[in-house]
Amino acid sequence: MEQLKNRNTKSTLPILSIAIVLMLYCTGCQKEDIPVPLDASKNISTGQTSRTIPPLYTVISITHDGGYSVSAANYRVTVMSNGIAIFNGYRNVAKIGEVKFDLTEEKLLKIEELIKKYDFFSITDDLKYIPDLPYVTTTCALPQTNSVAEVADHSRSLIDYNKGYPEALIQLRKDVELLLNISSYVNVKQTGLATALPAQD
Repeated sequence: MEQLKNRNTKSTLPILSIAIVLMLYCTGCQKEDIPVPLDASKNISTGQTSRTIPPLYTVISITHDGGYSVSAANYRVTVMSNGIAIFNGYRNVAKIGEVKFDLTEEKLLKIEELIKKYDFFSITDDLKYIPDLPYVTTTCALPQTNSVAEVADHSRSLIDYNKGYPEALIQLRKDVELLLNISSYVNVKQTGLATALPAQD
């Protein structure tokens, strides 16, 4: 009887060993979860990873070129799509050099509304370049999507000579500059140099 018991025990041990090995193997074969980066989203159907970070582009840039005038203000102000505004003063302005400042989301949206209000992309471009005269170049971009190609397709530059035409273009850039409150950077309190912008209240 003792021999039969020992024989049964010996025959059971290999079976238990195989079961334990199989359990360990199956556990190790379970799929490991791979963390997805916070700035990316996984497309399960295609397996492609797409980022949602929009390209940085210039919403509006206004460049005042003094030409051969000895007193005309020469500067550029640029508004980027991330809400950063940049003033660059070159000549006959109160601030020479670069100044960066942040815009509120409300101001950024207001600038975009002004571009639409004055229908910038429909303004007739029939002015010819006149050498030596002071002129202003206004560049705007209002892409409909976050595509780089869309930004290029919806960007345009126009020139005016501050002579009242095109009226919508001049009013647009004046409204934007007042909204940015850059009069303290532009206006020069010096005899013989007229102020370029009205003071902001």
